[in-house]
Order: sequence, then structure tokens, then C-alpha cells
Amino acid sequence: MRLNRRHFLQTTGATGLLLAAAPTLALKNFPPRIDRRALIRRHNPVFTQFDPFSALSVGNGEFAFTADVTGLQTFAGECAAKFPLCTISHWAWHSTPLPAGLDPKNFRYTDFDTYGRLVGYPTDPTGQEALYNWMRENPHRFHLGQIALELEKSDGTSAVPGDLKSVRQTLDLWSSLLDSGFEFAGQPVPGPDELPPGNGFDRRAHRFTIARKWPNAGAPGVSLRLAGNEHGRLESSRMAHHHLFASGKESRRLRSQTGRD
Repeated sequence: MRLNRRHFLQTTGATGLLLAAAPTLALKNFPPRIDRRALIRRHNPVFTQFDPFSALSVGNGEFAFTADVTGLQTFAGECAAKFPLCTISHWAWHSTPLPAGLDPKNFRYTDFDTYGRLVGYPTDPTGQEALYNWMRENPHRFHLGQIALELEKSDGTSAVPGDLKSVRQTLDLWSSLLDSGFEFAGQPVPGPDELPPGNGFDRRAHRFTIARKWPNAGAPGVSLRLAGNEHGRLESSRMAHHHLFASGKESRRLRSQTGRD
């Protein structure tokens, strides 16, 4: 259908007069406004059991924290092989030392025709696997550390994922709030509520809140593990290990112990 200028002006003019004369009548058939908050929250991920592949992250593009179903990085060991629980930032980078005998100047690039000129790309590791892998892996994001709950069973051993019951973790996609809760030793344990950086505080920080009421056995500790070897990797065998624990069941104060794994 062809629409000339005169017909277009006549049509738009008539529509304008109708809206001015009876806006309610003209708009009554229009769909209602979209409830964007409800639309987004309809897709909130909810988890009811531990799964290494179901770790959730909160962040703002500059800082990110990945947590398991406890809301922290309590079961980092169980997740390490499939989905590492990391704390990373856009400003923290690291490179491993170049292996002896290797020189990036000796790397052989593969030439591709790019708009009439040859441009080298690092696509072929054949005969230079060690140098290729080093260049591919460096620099890389630096793992800043892990924050975990220290859940201890009545026999003194550490809890494993199977000891948690009634797990429920929800990531609110509208507010970016990660809400975690579970049952441990027969008691409900409200896990940390987490907000990513930028929600009213330092964009380079991460904040979580833990309820003060814990199971009758007492408040669990909070463990902070920081990278401690020369390559900056988060290896438990060579890591500064800080134990944070409540000085009293109803106390808000935390004490710290520092040791080595």
C-alpha cells in the first residue's frame, strides 16, 4: 500500500483529534503497562539442593563473588573441579613466570588474509605447546580469596553438602540480592544475604549479612582464605587462613585467628 503525504497528514491529524477529544476511549484497547519488576522476578533462579554447577554469582562488572547454596564459598573444594567458587575484580590480574627456555619473540603466528594484507594470529600450538599455553593463560584474573562458613557437626567433623537439608537459595534478578537458607543439625540456618558492589556502597567491595540466631550448637565460624603462594593461586596447602568467630552467642563482635594450612 502506497501512502502519500496528504493521506499521511490526514490520518495522523484525525488520530490527534481523537486522542484530544476522548483519550480514555482511544486508549482503552491498549495493553496495560508492563510490570517490569514482576516480569524480571518471574525468572529468579531458585535452588533447593547442592549442585557444583548451580553456583550463583553477584557482581557489577567490576567485582564478582560466586557462592554455593550456603551463600558463601563453604564447599569450594567440592566445586573446584567443575565450577570454581571465585572472588575476582577487574583490577586484579596476575601472570605466572615464563618457563625457562621460552621466549614470546619466538612464537610462530599463523598468517591470515585480512582485507588484502597478511595478519598473524596465535592459532596453532603445533611444536610450541608450552609457549602457546603460557601466552593463552597469561595474564589472567587474580583470585582474591574465599569466604566460607565453618559448619561443624556434633562429632567435630566438618559438614559436607549432604548434611544440609531444606536448602533454598534465590537470586533476585531485580535487586541482585542473593538470599540463602538451609537446615543444619536439625535447625534452620538463615544464610547470608548478599548484595553486589554498587548497591549504596563501595563498588570495589562485597557485602553480606548473616543472621545472629544460629543452631543451638552455637554460631559457626567464618573462614577467610587469601592467596599465599608466589603465583597467587588459591591453593589450600599454602594459604593464609583467617578464622572469624563470634565471641558470644548473641554477640555482634567477631574475633580473628590467623594460621597456615
